Amino acid sequence: MHKYFLLFIILFIINSNLIFSQEQYELVEINFDGNSSIATSELLDVIYSQESSSGFSQFMYSLGVFGSPAEYFESQFVETDLKKIVEYYRANGFFKTSVDAEVNIDTTNKEAVLSFYINEHEQSRLNSVMYRGLDNIPFEVEEDISEAIDIDSTTTFSENTIRGINQRILTSLHDNGYMLAYAEKPIIVIDTFVNIVDVQLAFVKGNRYKISDVIVDKSGEGKNFVADDLIIEITDVDTGSYYSRGEFERAQVRLYRTELFKSVLVTSNLKDTSNNQVPLIISADIGLLNELSPEIIVNNEDNTLNVGLSLAYIRKNFFGDARKLKIGGSIALQNVEDFFKKINSPVIGYMDARIGIDQPFLFDKPIFTKLETYLTAQRRKLEYNSIIYGAKFSLNFELARWAYLTSLITYYNLEHSKYYYEPNYIFNTYKDYLLKTNIETDETKIDSIANHFINESLQGNYSAVNTNSVIGVNIVANKTNNIIFPSRGYSLSLVAEEGNLVSYLASKIGSYNFKNPLFFKVILSTTLFPSIYYSNVSSFGLKFKIGNIFTYYGNKFDIPLSQRFYTGGNNSVRGWRTRELVPPLDFASFSGQDFTNVLLRNITPGGFFILEGSIETRNRIWDNFGSAIFLDYGNTWNNITEVRLDGIAIAAGFGFRFYLDFIIARFDFGFKIYDPQDTRSFFDKRTLHEPFQFHLGIGEAF
Repeated sequence: MHKYFLLFIILFIINSNLIFSQEQYELVEINFDGNSSIATSELLDVIYSQESSSGFSQFMYSLGVFGSPAEYFESQFVETDLKKIVEYYRANGFFKTSVDAEVNIDTTNKEAVLSFYINEHEQSRLNSVMYRGLDNIPFEVEEDISEAIDIDSTTTFSENTIRGINQRILTSLHDNGYMLAYAEKPIIVIDTFVNIVDVQLAFVKGNRYKISDVIVDKSGEGKNFVADDLIIEITDVDTGSYYSRGEFERAQVRLYRTELFKSVLVTSNLKDTSNNQVPLIISADIGLLNELSPEIIVNNEDNTLNVGLSLAYIRKNFFGDARKLKIGGSIALQNVEDFFKKINSPVIGYMDARIGIDQPFLFDKPIFTKLETYLTAQRRKLEYNSIIYGAKFSLNFELARWAYLTSLITYYNLEHSKYYYEPNYIFNTYKDYLLKTNIETDETKIDSIANHFINESLQGNYSAVNTNSVIGVNIVANKTNNIIFPSRGYSLSLVAEEGNLVSYLASKIGSYNFKNPLFFKVILSTTLFPSIYYSNVSSFGLKFKIGNIFTYYGNKFDIPLSQRFYTGGNNSVRGWRTRELVPPLDFASFSGQDFTNVLLRNITPGGFFILEGSIETRNRIWDNFGSAIFLDYGNTWNNITEVRLDGIAIAAGFGFRFYLDFIIARFDFGFKIYDPQDTRSFFDKRTLHEPFQFHLGIGEAF
């Protein structure tokens, strides 16, 4: 016994010496050479070996804050990494790829550099896709399958492409009654001589099932206050219809949108099938129908950071039909930076009160309907105070799963607004007019003329009152891979609004005087995220936005502030403050006789044509911390004919991102690169504050 114990001790000491005597080399760099078709970042995700993080990241990790530890070279990983790279290339159609590896060791600094040398050869083309096992299927299913396997001569082979085709065919089967359909392993024939691949997909479709019954299983505090029939009506799945997994998912979304349920699951009971029929089970956990919810406001409304408090009361299933009543109020501060930096800084922000009713369907159709009335009071620094109240009725249409559009909302908004302009703002504007027209140069006389204008011509009337009715539509096609953090794909958005036509027609019927302008407003926005990084945690994005307001009756300067265009802010051109980029007053076009009228119409900031865009790269540095570098451009003008290249403001900057579980916190530092109103170079500015702007934001800029 003792001799075995002694032998164990000797072996333990020998192995310990071997372990502790083994040299460790930090893997400071991994290089790929020859990978012209697949990005380095993509290959780094494939291999086991990992580059060591930066010294700062390692230091922060040692403190237990964030970051990551050092990574060391492991020789046993190299052979595995070579196989992983070859397998990945084969999965993407490169069947002749060869890979070699080289390791350079720096014994002095205890560092290692790992290099992979790749000979890709040509990528194979997907020549044909056939399928079997789907005899006697309905015409509409066969048509959808034929569309799925329709490929052109430029399509390259990859396992992801085949997987996507396979999944689309299965989805079509599952949505048309074949609930037990499954795919067998595809047969892939590779011709490396001519670099083509032929694929044969195999399916077992099974029987086609219909819904025999819809059963509701309720639980939770509010289960006695929501009728089974209402849940079935919202689900909108009829007995006798074909089984459709897609329709069940849409039904589940409809139920969740009512906010009646803590959790809900719409599924079929596979154990209770008979005569090609299956029951549908709706399992619903119903919460309390009365809810009081205080909130902390942190949002980007009005293109600036708003911080404040809100309180809302919600009554669910209000008078039945899953109707929801919401009464709420909020107050928010918009000049957070000034408020804390300057003791006497005026409070700039808004107060808002709203009462709204919404329901999940209209005329027995799944159209999400909302009616809301509101009252908003707003104060903007050295510009105006405003009171806006009105009502808005909107319809959010549910679109087909395979529709190109992802959102379609129509609305009608009736709004009354009153703006009270600061006397100093009018005074300074009129002084500027006098100086630019060279009517007077003596400053004392200019002050006297401006005071006379305010006291005699305006007679203390510093307000503008408008009532506007707007019919609008918002169409969106979002084809990005992630709504919160898109890294691939694109999106398109079109907002079209018609202003005051309803009020104008009503004035003709009612024979009353109508003074407001009739206008048409169009905004087209697009974003694009090309696959530059081939990564889900880094992205390169482009944004472009253009809009115009066409006035076909009346004076466009009577269009209220809330309907005009603004540029500048943390979601716009980030070298400027929110709403800071607006058209200058065109004093040259004014005469002394009509200035009084034009002034009150035109002192309100805002343009009638907008053009802006952004180029931004977003990169995850480590864990939940990331960075961004951006270039923004844009401006607003009073007319499309005024647009000039030298009138486009340009800003550049950088920022940091904190990716929390529920939001993205954004800190951006923007610098004016080119200011159309101040053409001095960046280095000629007297202080850093002139060309620099700091923004706090929630979510990505676009």
